[in-house]
Amino acid sequence: MSALASIALALRVLSVDFCADQFALALADRSDIAALSPDAARDFSHLRAEAEGLPRARADAEEALSRGADLVLRFWGGDAARYERLGVRTVTLDYAADFDAVKANIRAAAAALGHETRGEALIADMEARLAALSARGPSGVRTLYVTPGGVTAGKGTMIDAILSAA
Repeated sequence: MSALASIALALRVLSVDFCADQFALALADRSDIAALSPDAARDFSHLRAEAEGLPRARADAEEALSRGADLVLRFWGGDAARYERLGVRTVTLDYAADFDAVKANIRAAAAALGHETRGEALIADMEARLAALSARGPSGVRTLYVTPGGVTAGKGTMIDAILSAA
């Protein structure tokens, strides 16, 4: 068995924020998830149903080490430099303001998890959904996005890309 194959078999991922949780839940085997963030099953977590029954952990290096994580998947949670200093490979996904950036994040997470085929299938599903929306044409509906805290998003944001696609 090659060194790369043995690493893939030993993979244990710790997802340290609810954004990264979505990628771990969509792409990793459940048995490879060491823990998800404390927010993984909250109402704002898209894949909250899939998070049920999986352990939760804080975004600190002690949790990564105590849970035997080989990989930390993150957007903004935890201290990436500290994980790396302790020998835990860390993949920081980028803020996505459009669907091309989402695809790049899917590919990065899928490669880190050793599930590139799953990543490409997820991208193909997203592209099919976007094509179906585009084929329907403009809805003529005017929409305002406001969070419960009163925050909104403008041009050049993921919310703009989603509303434009819809």
